[in-house]
Amino acid sequence: MARTRTFSIYLLKEGVTIANALKENHGLSRLDGNDSTLDEPNITTIYLSEARTTPPWWKAYLGIEQDLNQRQEGALVFIPCCIEDTTRIFVLTFGMTYHKLQEGSYEYDFGLRTTLNAIDPTKIKSTETVQPDNAKRQRMQSPTADTLSFFDFNRDQNIIKTLAGKVKPEYSEWFKSATGVNSIRITSSVEVEDLPQLCRQLYGLYSSDNYRQVFPDLFNIAPVKEPSVKQDLERALIDSYNGENHENLIITIPEMLDPLWNTFRYTYQRERSPELSEHSILSLKEVLPRADSMEQFKGAKLQILNEDQELIKAYPIEECFVFDCIHNSKHYHFCDGSWYCVDEGYIQRIEQALEQGIRQVEDYGLPSYQHQNEGEYNMAVPEYNPSYICLDRSSIAPAGQTPIEPCDLLRLNNEELQLFHIKRETKSAMLSHLFNQGIVSIDLLRSEESSRCKLKEKLNNSAYNVVIDRKNFSVVFGIVTHREIENGVHLLPLFSRISLYRVIRALETRQTNWSLIFIPKEIQESSERQH
Repeated sequence: MARTRTFSIYLLKEGVTIANALKENHGLSRLDGNDSTLDEPNITTIYLSEARTTPPWWKAYLGIEQDLNQRQEGALVFIPCCIEDTTRIFVLTFGMTYHKLQEGSYEYDFGLRTTLNAIDPTKIKSTETVQPDNAKRQRMQSPTADTLSFFDFNRDQNIIKTLAGKVKPEYSEWFKSATGVNSIRITSSVEVEDLPQLCRQLYGLYSSDNYRQVFPDLFNIAPVKEPSVKQDLERALIDSYNGENHENLIITIPEMLDPLWNTFRYTYQRERSPELSEHSILSLKEVLPRADSMEQFKGAKLQILNEDQELIKAYPIEECFVFDCIHNSKHYHFCDGSWYCVDEGYIQRIEQALEQGIRQVEDYGLPSYQHQNEGEYNMAVPEYNPSYICLDRSSIAPAGQTPIEPCDLLRLNNEELQLFHIKRETKSAMLSHLFNQGIVSIDLLRSEESSRCKLKEKLNNSAYNVVIDRKNFSVVFGIVTHREIENGVHLLPLFSRISLYRVIRALETRQTNWSLIFIPKEIQESSERQH
């Protein structure tokens, strides 16, 4: 039986040569042809790492006097292949030498796309996904091969980072299993003289679009890895900042907010803004009037202050930006310092679904927002409209579990109990948390009798008990905004729309009505203008 080996393979971009694929000062030595017994003319260039021998850290730690040294060797093997009247260069990496490849020199989707075309969709072994709205990562592995649905993949919210599995029978002659990211990692028993043909097989898989039939909608959301595209997008963000219209560029705190974080300021080098209570591009431009590079946004800071104006935390402004733009007919989104590309047709489908649930705030008899925080607003609503009950910071969680609010506001409308969840507009992670609260509370009220009993106790009104026992609930998400509410779903950051779409589909599955309202925020003339 032939020996199986593991290979990691990159594909250089068309036109990239071996010379400009390597980083400057790469520290590798080119192997002379006389120093290798390799007699394959297609494999033209091999570079070796000259690793120094060093003792392991635990030698001194354990007080071992015996001479112990370890050395990590590595190599880059460049394989030019004639494909369709052109030459494409593949790179086999051994050890840690892949770090020596120049960024932008290789195809960033080669590994994942080739893997998707090669693997048997019923024999997936592991996945790694990320949710861009809150950077939640999840890695799952199965002891037995299974389909993508087994790994709880949510095509409406997750980005596939890596995928691994067994290949289809027609490719098993060349390799048995595959894992794809930028490169493809395979197990194969091919001999060295067959490596060029193996590379051609991989290129054929990379060039195919068959994966779209097997994995539809897998790339509704995709991280942007191409350096040249990133440069164009960064320039668009900088131009938006330097211009006068900042509608698509906002500033947020890049994590869950503490209710006491009401004051902050912007700093850049030795300049600092006055203490602020509203996020504002204009206020940031008082300390950084113009930006010429993203490095300046990394140097600028958003500082959180306590009641004594003492520094609590500081964030690079780059991580605080949320930005949407269209570039070359594609929709891009920037958040938490990363770029994402979202399929335009997918966005349209989401927006059409969300627009069906938009209602006017007047339909619910809610006042405008003139308060310091959501808590104050929720407490004031019953005074404005006695049909409402404030349940902010209450809990219906079963005994021993983390407190869970049923809602912020509640009212009985005919034979339906409406649960209102209110949030000032903010970054995607915060809104996603709000939307998830709607699902969690509904699930508790539908599945846990103890939670329904706790809700009855808090309301202490027999008129509500019948509706609660019938589990006749609806959910209303209220987003506070100072912007034009006529813009509808476009007021929400892109990934908040995606997150809400996922939630409303879950509510509809639970046969629960939902709606979305935008509550106007009144800004006094002395307040900071928000962008």
